[in-house]
Amino acid sequence: MKIVLNYDSANDFCEGMASVCRDGKWGFIDTSGKEVVPCKYDCVDDFHEGMALVNYGGRWERSEVHNEPYIFGGKTGFIDKTGREVIPCQYECAEIFHDGLAQIEERGDGKSVFFFIDKSGRRAGLSGDQCYYPFSEGLAKTYSDGKCGFMDKTGSVVIPCIYDDAGDFHEGLARVKLNNKWGFIDNVGREVVSCKYEEVFDFHEGMALVCTGGEWFYVQDDDEYELFDCKIGYVDKSGREVIPCQYDSADNFHDGLANVYSGFIDKAGRVVIQHVRDAIIFREGLARFGSGMKSGYIDKTGQVAIPAIFDEAYGFHDGLARVREKRTYGFIDKTGQMVIEYHTMPAQCYVPDEDLPF
Repeated sequence: MKIVLNYDSANDFCEGMASVCRDGKWGFIDTSGKEVVPCKYDCVDDFHEGMALVNYGGRWERSEVHNEPYIFGGKTGFIDKTGREVIPCQYECAEIFHDGLAQIEERGDGKSVFFFIDKSGRRAGLSGDQCYYPFSEGLAKTYSDGKCGFMDKTGSVVIPCIYDDAGDFHEGLARVKLNNKWGFIDNVGREVVSCKYEEVFDFHEGMALVCTGGEWFYVQDDDEYELFDCKIGYVDKSGREVIPCQYDSADNFHDGLANVYSGFIDKAGRVVIQHVRDAIIFREGLARFGSGMKSGYIDKTGQVAIPAIFDEAYGFHDGLARVREKRTYGFIDKTGQMVIEYHTMPAQCYVPDEDLPF
């Protein structure tokens, strides 16, 4: 059964909920199309750990420093999946929940105070005059004298600040930079993958992208340095280079497959799907591909599961994918049937970037 709704815009589902906009106000629907949270907020973010950041009176801006969206102005709080405002909209600045904690910034007299709250809204742990990095798997980055390490939720440094830079923990490992080379450590600081690569990316499904060779160039539009002409391979959690650095472009593993220049490979490095035009990562068993000016979806055997009839198409989340066919917008299921439909021209909104990292 198809449900026709009256919304100006919608974003992908996340944790069973999708943000929707009507007349400039935002709320949420569930996967059945039911409006669980009325469209009354000026800004919302996706659900994370069962909570969604909501805001009255603010607007989305894009950071000139990091080129990332953030909410400027208004008052921010958090709702649960029933739509209950568990934490009232009272904060000028707030971040989404990570590891059960959300960072809050309070401003006054030209100064800022940063602290964390738990999901009941109570202050939890750290408080100070500098912004903290988000927690991941119980640890957060911290810096001392220009070097990076990790602290726990009490603020105790548990991995010494000896690294040039670091990423968050994913699947038990964090990428770290030492002497201009990257590797991985575990949560007690043991080096699992030697710092010998030009660049590495977080682990996904037990495998991590690693890069050798190439040159770093400053990209003015992005205001950052990017690595060009490198070769890309994969390591496992033992540090073994399971798939040698040989690809010019590659993506993380999703659903057991990774998109590389020649097609999709499995974790043994075997090409299981030959090159497919404009294909992106698999999500929930299907990957978007392009044919002419249209998009459709292939399955993990490389067969067309949903014909290329859409003018826009995005990845599957919670069993549904956001698409556009001419002036019809909505969500399809994995048979290609439009199950939630809306007709009006979407307002500008931020959508996930599903481009390859190289």
